[in-house]
Amino acid sequence: MTNNDLPTPASGASAPIAPDLSPDQALALDFALGILVEPLLGEANRRCRDEAAFSQLVEEYRAMIAGLADSSAEETPVPPSPKTWAAIAARTGADGSH
Repeated sequence: MTNNDLPTPASGASAPIAPDLSPDQALALDFALGILVEPLLGEANRRCRDEAAFSQLVEEYRAMIAGLADSSAEETPVPPSPKTWAAIAARTGADGSH
């Protein structure tokens, strides 16, 4: 995913927290994912209530997350190959070699 695929940041923040996210995008995404704790949780709640642009950014992330959840339900899981299981066993000692 590139920065062009992400919702537009709500403000002109200059220093990105992650390579592809502005501080507003990161806060909005974390809020949409439900992983914030205080004091950032309170800040995000306040901004959703008081700033239409930030609230819209959060809603865009929630829609994107919901779309990911919906699309994954349509896919059939593919089990790992025997070679993959052998590599896992070798690394964890489950093959009896350790």
